Amino acid sequence: MKDVILFTGQSGLKIRDGLKKLKRKDFQPTVFSVESEMQEISGKTFLEILSEPPRIQEALWAQSVEEIKGKLPLSPTLKQYVFLTFHASYYHQRKREFLSPVAFAKLSALKDRVKMVVVFIDDCYDIYRRLMGQNEMFAYIQNLSKSEPGKALLESITNLLSILEWREIEIAFSRKIAQLLEVPLYVMAVKHPSWMLSRMIESVEEQNIFYLSHPISSIVKGVQPRPSGFYLELNKFIEQVLAKKNRILFIPDTIDEKRIRQGNAPGQYFPELSEGWPLPFSNEWLFVPLPADVKRINPLNPANFDVQGAGEGFQAAVSVLLKALLEKISTQINSRDLTLVEQSKDGIILYRPYWGAVIPGGVEEELKYNSDLATDYGEKSRRAIIITTNEDMAKWRIKYMFDYIKNSISLDNTQVDGVNYLCENWLDDPEKLLQFGELDKIKVNEATMKKSIEKVLPPDYLFHESVVASRSSTLRSAPMLTGVKRQSSGWEKIFNSIPTEDPFKVFIVQKSDYISAREEELGKKLIGF
Repeated sequence: MKDVILFTGQSGLKIRDGLKKLKRKDFQPTVFSVESEMQEISGKTFLEILSEPPRIQEALWAQSVEEIKGKLPLSPTLKQYVFLTFHASYYHQRKREFLSPVAFAKLSALKDRVKMVVVFIDDCYDIYRRLMGQNEMFAYIQNLSKSEPGKALLESITNLLSILEWREIEIAFSRKIAQLLEVPLYVMAVKHPSWMLSRMIESVEEQNIFYLSHPISSIVKGVQPRPSGFYLELNKFIEQVLAKKNRILFIPDTIDEKRIRQGNAPGQYFPELSEGWPLPFSNEWLFVPLPADVKRINPLNPANFDVQGAGEGFQAAVSVLLKALLEKISTQINSRDLTLVEQSKDGIILYRPYWGAVIPGGVEEELKYNSDLATDYGEKSRRAIIITTNEDMAKWRIKYMFDYIKNSISLDNTQVDGVNYLCENWLDDPEKLLQFGELDKIKVNEATMKKSIEKVLPPDYLFHESVVASRSSTLRSAPMLTGVKRQSSGWEKIFNSIPTEDPFKVFIVQKSDYISAREEELGKKLIGF
């Protein structure tokens, strides 16, 4: 039996406190911390150790692991796991650079006992808040906020960029450790339920491990609150999936950083955060509550400095930094989500992808990656389970048709607004949802639909020649289609182009992996899933 679990993660996560939540009567792991051992051996605080020359840190790290090895049980015991926690990378306080103190040779001696490596991650904003606490590495920001609030704002954004870079490096070093020890690596956000981690540790081989994919950007507009109807239903579904004890679900929303307020002008950003995406199991997370003295701090603007009153030059500088922060966050979202797909050996569960009436690009990429892992890299057990509703598909078809119309006819801004308004009405019209839910019903109602849409179009509208040309045998014949014939050809092209199938269906392997129903019936179809 392999009884040692390695836990890594950057500073500001409170790993050991989170692991305490795993303990129960029949599960009492012994926890060792390399950093605590280093402090005990050296008689220094960890912040002081972070200022020592790298060779001193490395020697102290090796000595600490050797001391811990001497304290380990001589042989593995059922249910008596050993948790070994450490940071795989340090941020040197004097040199201002990232380095790894890990003595790989010392860890190699544990190879026969290590079961897995788990690297914890969290929102950069929560990590930064913790690291602004008393005796932490960014504690100076609170004092700076009192004397130079504008400077504290600018430094906070650059500090957040450093934290994001640090997370990348921590994951990279942790991956190397797992490779060295020939064990699996799991990246896990601390806003997952603690008991899910227990499942993974005790019976990962028997668990069905999936990645949860669903639309995010397509249903979140600016800094407006997240749509409650969707996330409440999503959270209910997550709870339903995890109610079965042989399932693990990696949830991407557990890192929710793309919340920076964007202004109306291009490239304009403000140091404000919208409300985060609500998650289930909030009282059961591995996440350790933030200290009271930093909980209410705005990590982008600790002193709530008046940016708009500071002049255009300062506003521009803040926007440039915030744009760089958002770009870094976006890059990491893509990388992290594909990593979560990789570690989900049984594949993807895609939940209601068309809720926002568009095809979400990130979802499409995740499905394609999962498919590539199955077909090109031999991971044959992977599945893509797609869960949708007739209403969602109907909304997607309606939006598709109206977008096609706007791109096919010359319209001024007022006319575009009229088309958009009609589209929104149709998206909320139960009768239209029934008509677009089945393609034969669209065919029956084409004439009525056309007449309704023409009311918001110019009286003399004509489809672009390129629209009607694409259905003709030669481009030369297209300009000959004028007036009524050109309109008729355009409408024929539009109605014939409405998608007949869910484009994501190509990613499923078994027919049973495509679950579709009317919205009120979906819950019944999911029973036993």
